[in-house]
Amino acid sequence: MTTFSLPTSGSLTPRTLARTPSHENFTTDTAPNGSEKSASRFAMPPISSKSSRSRAWYFRRQILLGATLIFTLLLFVWRPSFIWGPRVRLQGFVSQTGLSGLPGANLGGGNGHDPDQWLVEYSGDVHTVQKGGYLARTNKPKAALISLVRNQELDGIVQSMTQLEYHWNHKFQYPWIFFNDEPFTEEFKLATQNLTSAKCYYEVVPIEHWSLPEWIDEGRFMNSLEYLGAIGVGKGWMISYRHMCRWNSGFFYRHPRLLEFDFYWRVEPDVHYFCDINYDVFRFVRDNNIKYGFTMNILDDARSFPSLWSRTMSFINAHPELVHPEADLDWLLDPFNGGDYNNCQFFSNFEVGDLRFFRGEANEKYFKWLDRGGGFYYERFGDAPIHTLSVAMFVPKSEIWFFRDIGYQHDINRHCPPHSSDRCECEPTNIDENFYKLVPLESPQKKPADTCIRQFLGGDWLKKKKDWSQEGERAFGGDGYHGYHYDGFEEQGKGPLGAGGKGLRGVAGGSELVREVHLPTPVQTKQIVTNDTPCNDNRIGEFRSQRRERAVSLNLLLHLANMTLAECMRYNDTKDMFKELQRNVGKKYALEVPANDGLLCDTKAIERGEEHFGARKAARRLTVSFAEVNEDKEYF
Repeated sequence: MTTFSLPTSGSLTPRTLARTPSHENFTTDTAPNGSEKSASRFAMPPISSKSSRSRAWYFRRQILLGATLIFTLLLFVWRPSFIWGPRVRLQGFVSQTGLSGLPGANLGGGNGHDPDQWLVEYSGDVHTVQKGGYLARTNKPKAALISLVRNQELDGIVQSMTQLEYHWNHKFQYPWIFFNDEPFTEEFKLATQNLTSAKCYYEVVPIEHWSLPEWIDEGRFMNSLEYLGAIGVGKGWMISYRHMCRWNSGFFYRHPRLLEFDFYWRVEPDVHYFCDINYDVFRFVRDNNIKYGFTMNILDDARSFPSLWSRTMSFINAHPELVHPEADLDWLLDPFNGGDYNNCQFFSNFEVGDLRFFRGEANEKYFKWLDRGGGFYYERFGDAPIHTLSVAMFVPKSEIWFFRDIGYQHDINRHCPPHSSDRCECEPTNIDENFYKLVPLESPQKKPADTCIRQFLGGDWLKKKKDWSQEGERAFGGDGYHGYHYDGFEEQGKGPLGAGGKGLRGVAGGSELVREVHLPTPVQTKQIVTNDTPCNDNRIGEFRSQRRERAVSLNLLLHLANMTLAECMRYNDTKDMFKELQRNVGKKYALEVPANDGLLCDTKAIERGEEHFGARKAARRLTVSFAEVNEDKEYF
């Protein structure tokens, strides 16, 4: 028997390893004639059937794990509808994951984005926290709901939060940030935190952002307060209102708490949200490069900012390089009034915006230009016209969005999308609904030839009916704005907005019956269109004589029942007007305006309101007398 030894470790090679037995020393058999059986010298020990089965199972397990991993990734990327809900197309997924800057990854449309297509693909609550999975949590926009609110406005902000959480934010859980010029009370914090599962932050506005700047002449400022209050400019006598307008115009986006965010949704106390919103609004504006979104575009009282346009023109002449090359200011100019500002504004009580735009050089310089001129205190510059002019100058119109699909109400101004009875609890409004609610028809302020929203939308929205004239309509008691070919109630796909989406180029809307309102909302009446003879001059004089110093505008008071002044004036007999209200809102909730007492609301109307709304505060918001207004109580 012959003994063999393994080679040393230094001589081991793949070849020698392949030929080396599994023992250090082994023996070989010797043939009877003494020769070795060399054929079996390097033979491997036999492999048992058990070892063979183990190796086979190991390889099968590895293949199975790999296939499972690949299948999971496919589910994550393509998200089939039977598991994840509506299918997300790869193109949208690329945009959502931040790859939209790569060639071929854009959604199409203006600047490579198509908001209508986005809405088609991502509606259906695809990105909710409960349903959207990993992406819904890790790729959320840096966004927040913000509100400037006082401690004493707790009831109002509870109403606003309750409705917005119910209709939208409980699904997406964006944080709330509350601002105040003084610290919030513990009662306020506990009450608001109980309304949401999202984070809540409570911030104090810096004193330098809520006080008179050093360059303001205090005597001139006080004269302005007295004058604007006397002529009936809304809140023209309130010092805090001036601070608020200035802060909302140029300071809110600088607050340290907001520096970590890119987008905001402004929420006011005592507002109403009527519709379920089935998509992530912040993802929508981020993915489609939207800088500013609104629900209403209406006329503002020009007496509050007489020098705003001249100062804006001076700014443009001083900094022409800051105006965006695709800016569209034409819709804000009145060709029948010397090309001056037509006083149209985005109603900023509802706005969704890009904080990075407001922090940009152009907007910052524009605000500082206006601020140094003293217009917030010597006049009553509002944040709404300033935001409107800033966005119009520095943003292309393709990056401004009309949220036609979001139902919203702030005081007398109400917007409700048509063809949405399956998700909205409000009566649809036509596209011109709120045009002159803040500036009554009998006001001497010159009105533009077309409504603000139509001038913004342009195109077929400006098309008039054949043989119609504004002068002819007004001769028969109309307001001169009912001659448009489209009213926004057209069936989907048949109006100027087209067939796709829900925004600026989205669903055209349509008329429908009033639905039962489940959440507390102000009494709403139908739009009354009639050719009845307007009230006589004595009746108009009687209304006007009620406007004592520091009273809010007559137009606001007449909207206690959501009726415009023109509609009210069409009824010579107050009983006829009361009957019309009964037909529209029901006898139980009708708001009676006694003929002998002007607009003083009776106690029975207050009691009826309490019975309907369950709170005296809500009822009195509907039934305010001149005496109460003259006590400087802030109802509007």
